[in-house]
Amino acid sequence: MAKSLHTVEFKAQVLKEVKEIHNVAFVARKHNIPAHRIRHWMKKAEPESSLQKEKKKVKQLEKELYESNLELEILKALLKKATGERRANPNRRRVHW
Repeated sequence: MAKSLHTVEFKAQVLKEVKEIHNVAFVARKHNIPAHRIRHWMKKAEPESSLQKEKKKVKQLEKELYESNLELEILKALLKKATGERRANPNRRRVHW
């Protein structure tokens, strides 16, 4: 991991200024750093909202559902293939009593 160019204290000061004056571009120019870097710091600093947590949970559940459906389709195909081969096997002898 690369070493940060800015200290934690500096980042906190910059974020405090942004919060006070509500202008990322101005603070970025003042400190001669890219505005996108400040926005990145802001995103990392803000606590994760419950909505963001719910979105992550939904995404995880959708992934699990997709994987389960895929597994189910594979098993169905294997079952169909296995039962189809049994019926279609001409060398199979039928014993009638």
